[in-house]
Amino acid sequence: MESMERSKEMNSPKFAAIALFAGTLLFSASSLAETVQSPVGTWQVTNVSINNQSQRTLEYQHDDDRLVGRFINVSPTGITADLPGGVNCSSPVFTQNNQKLDTWITQVFGEADDANAKNYRLGIAGTEKATITAIQCKTGQITSGDSDRNVDIVFVGNKVLLNWTDGSLLILKPVNQNTKPAASFNCEKAATDTEKTICQNRTLASLDASVSRSYSGYRKEAVRLNNRELESKLVTQQKEWLKQRNVCASDADCLQKSMQDRLESLSHSLDAF
Repeated sequence: MESMERSKEMNSPKFAAIALFAGTLLFSASSLAETVQSPVGTWQVTNVSINNQSQRTLEYQHDDDRLVGRFINVSPTGITADLPGGVNCSSPVFTQNNQKLDTWITQVFGEADDANAKNYRLGIAGTEKATITAIQCKTGQITSGDSDRNVDIVFVGNKVLLNWTDGSLLILKPVNQNTKPAASFNCEKAATDTEKTICQNRTLASLDASVSRSYSGYRKEAVRLNNRELESKLVTQQKEWLKQRNVCASDADCLQKSMQDRLESLSHSLDAF
């Protein structure tokens, strides 16, 4: 009789609701359409949004190549990422709440410069309901250089957001672990140790694509400005950097640092012009 009563209790709507709540930290990042949304999983930065009404020069710009393409790995035991400055968050605690998107943006970035969904050009109404997952690290930090700053992963509409350094918002997508790394070149024709190592590593392949995209973008800008000095400087620097990068051969850590340093250098290409 006791087992029958227990069976009835386990099949009751009340028990089902408790079980659903208990499973909130076990979500998969594979689908944004799940009833319960979770930060746990591997994410990649697809876009970077900044406040277009800001009255100061921000550290990162719209779709900044230093950030686009980077990976964030979130698990109950820790959070790591290949974002600038590194991420090393241990034993994260996740706390969820719901509020309007604009309310969250104002809380995170303050009221200065009218920080809201419209000025971040998110393509989502500021009145949309957002599920906020606040992250607190037992040790370490998430946002580069801002150890005391709160970092949230936000599910709103069809987007997933993360607030990053100096007022930037990262737009994330879940990573399909079955996809192959995508470098800027054809990996089927990889010949050198450096090329083969890049093609075997998702992080390195993405960094390679970012360096190529950033270099091409600044070179096109030099052409648009009819600045032959800048274009020549970019070409020369890129050739010199490629030689230095190739010295890393199959050393993945060396390659990662080389490409991150190159992205940082490229981001300042227009500073003197």
